[in-house]
Amino acid sequence: MARPVNVATLRMGLVAVTACAVAVAVAPPFAQAQARGQGVPATRSCNLPEPFPCPVARIAELTAEPATINPGEAARITWAAENPSNMTLTPGIGRVFARGTVRVTPSATTTYTLRTEGGPDKQVVTRSITVVVRGTQPVKMEENGTRPLPTPRLPDGKPDLQGVWFGGDFAGGFTAGRGFGALSVLPAPDGLPNRPTPKPGLDNLRRQETRDGLGAGCFVESVPVYFGPAYHFQIVQNPQTIVMLVERMHLHRIIQVGAEHSADVLNGERLSYLGYSVAHWEGDTLVVDTRGFNDKVYVGTNNGSFTGGFKHSPKLHMVERFTRINYGTLEVDVMLEDPDLFVSPWRSVSRHPLRSEFSRVEEYICEQSPDAYKPLLEGITLQPEGQPSAPPPTPAQPERR
Repeated sequence: MARPVNVATLRMGLVAVTACAVAVAVAPPFAQAQARGQGVPATRSCNLPEPFPCPVARIAELTAEPATINPGEAARITWAAENPSNMTLTPGIGRVFARGTVRVTPSATTTYTLRTEGGPDKQVVTRSITVVVRGTQPVKMEENGTRPLPTPRLPDGKPDLQGVWFGGDFAGGFTAGRGFGALSVLPAPDGLPNRPTPKPGLDNLRRQETRDGLGAGCFVESVPVYFGPAYHFQIVQNPQTIVMLVERMHLHRIIQVGAEHSADVLNGERLSYLGYSVAHWEGDTLVVDTRGFNDKVYVGTNNGSFTGGFKHSPKLHMVERFTRINYGTLEVDVMLEDPDLFVSPWRSVSRHPLRSEFSRVEEYICEQSPDAYKPLLEGITLQPEGQPSAPPPTPAQPERR
């Protein structure tokens, strides 16, 4: 199997991994206590045995420098927390790491609140600090709440889609409670199904799984590509070009705004894994039209897998509608159709939370297992071009004694 390494996932799971390591190290004394008839201790909120205490969420530091400013000036808020989860700094900042510094320019005296919840002991911890702006009245606390901030805009007036967005989850909630945010999947407004249905007699389109199946290869599995377990995607935008960077597999898409598909793409003569994308704006929604997918990627789902479930034809057509409904939420409405092979179009609408604590998607390393290629290369000896193939090696004989 391939061994993809997701740095963001490893970072988020560091506390849990450390807890497991300590638990293994001290398990024997605990087992001895049970053997002596001392019984099993009461249920704890972590995996660490006695006498080790469960990790407790704590905000160790929250400061503002300077704490008093003149209108138009800036202050720096610095914080440090232990064992946090789903930590936010409000108003206006959003998700943050356990330690960090941010520059703020409040127009009036503002109280900033650091909050962590759902940590190892499930407690909610908050701490606040006030930046005083001389000559202004304090902003009311209720105005400092968690109301969604408005959608940011670029100088040309178009919505700013830029940022790092949470891509998705395994079926069953692999990332639930781990601070990754929540992916909301909504029903299609026109009642279209969320997966393709092959036309009668085309059941052979279903992907045939093998022992090397899901995740075994360092290659693209399915489209669209921004859905993935615990992975993120980033959007970089200017008026002419939008680039989507997908953490999983280091994939990227280049979307030309205002362009049209070339004839060879429309005729199915130019194909690629992720197709070729052009876009236009409909009000505040970016509409992305993608064609030219090759037959090495799949579509749909198979038993809840995030990889594709069905083959498709060169006529596969995908239309995505990206709408930043507020500062922290990106709605993606994607519809696919392949009139030659499937009964009708299929559609999915999802809302992706902004990961404001990230400035880029993390590095992704995929190490291909040589075993995944063995069935393909069995009985074949590769030689330099123009040279005859060497005979297969003679099996080693057992040593005689």
